[in-house]
Amino acid sequence: MHLVQQIEELLFGESAADFNALDNGFGGFCPFEAIGMVNQEIKHSNYLGYLLQPSNPHGLGDSPLRKFLHCVADASGEIDKLEIYTRDIDDTLIRREWNHIDILVEIPASFPGDDGWVIAVEVKVNAQESDGQLSRYADLLRKTYSGADGQNWKTIHIFLTPDGRLPSEENQAVWAPMGYGTLVDALEGCISPSSSVTTTSQSFLSAYLKMLRRHHLDNDKLEELAKRLWKKHPEALSFLAERRPDPVSDFKAFLSDHAIELAHNLSSTEGIPEIEYIENSSRSNIRFCVKDWLELDGLSSGDGKWTVNKSVLAFELYSDSKGQYALKSLIGPGDSNVRQRLHDAAIKINGFNSWKLGEKWFQLKRWDLVKDLESFLDQNDQEEARTKIEDAIRKALLSANGIPGHQKMLNDAGFLP
Repeated sequence: MHLVQQIEELLFGESAADFNALDNGFGGFCPFEAIGMVNQEIKHSNYLGYLLQPSNPHGLGDSPLRKFLHCVADASGEIDKLEIYTRDIDDTLIRREWNHIDILVEIPASFPGDDGWVIAVEVKVNAQESDGQLSRYADLLRKTYSGADGQNWKTIHIFLTPDGRLPSEENQAVWAPMGYGTLVDALEGCISPSSSVTTTSQSFLSAYLKMLRRHHLDNDKLEELAKRLWKKHPEALSFLAERRPDPVSDFKAFLSDHAIELAHNLSSTEGIPEIEYIENSSRSNIRFCVKDWLELDGLSSGDGKWTVNKSVLAFELYSDSKGQYALKSLIGPGDSNVRQRLHDAAIKINGFNSWKLGEKWFQLKRWDLVKDLESFLDQNDQEEARTKIEDAIRKALLSANGIPGHQKMLNDAGFLP
């Protein structure tokens, strides 16, 4: 069957029902996807924190909090489910980013002599826990809720992730893992058809839970539909998959198209001399140089291939194999004596690399601008991403090893008058 016919069969033929069912599993407007929330831990924490506060005007009352507390009871074993049913939680206080803890749930005791509950929730999407992060939080809670205020507190620690993975080994005795699936199943109970909750509240919560299922949880039904379609139409689906949009490549092209504007914006910054875009840059490796340095004797001795203006020194934007987006300063091909003088001066400056001079290139300095470009683009549109990267480049060039460090290198190497 011709490839066009296969695609038509996929969309309009016998497989159309399966394809439409699969499409419906991902389709429909989702306000949370529209604001770029899918992989943003801060926005997940904001919505969950808002949802868990009974006094907020979301129309769901204390139902989300009680459902959440049942999940906490199952995950930690620290609280009794009967207590959840009987406890007065109207005075619950939800704190966001208190001492950098994503969500802190503070539920006072219901009567004198009883324990209050403090539940710390560390929310993760794609990120890993930072070194010492969870232990610092646990120590802080222990000191803060030690009973000094006359109230006894039971502290509970929840590590909330898409797959319910364990925290690092040293934190497993304190932090209880909880998966998004557990929370999603529980919160589904807040939007039952018999509920008197307003339609808007139900719709928003439903959209949030569907978004979690689509992007962060396994879905057996969709998995089966996908397998059936791949079995029937492998060539058509392979053709489509090979041509799917690539946001990273698209952004690099976007940044390349605005490279001259970027150079102009950087040049307009106090402390940064005129920056020139190097015309033979590629989309993957966008290069700039300081225009005044081209006038210095020997600094335009390049081979004309790496930099069309023959600059021996250049700043280069690139992404590495780990997905990081970085700015690096390089000594490139050129007169061997010029390169050696630059290298000898650079290795004596604190913060520059002290490696052996390479045959063609030597990396003076690298600044990591974005740790994960793909995730970064999930959270920012192209214009926002460009602005943030421009700010990061500006900060790098103004740092000690940026323009000031390069000027010192040129001076020490005898290139400046």
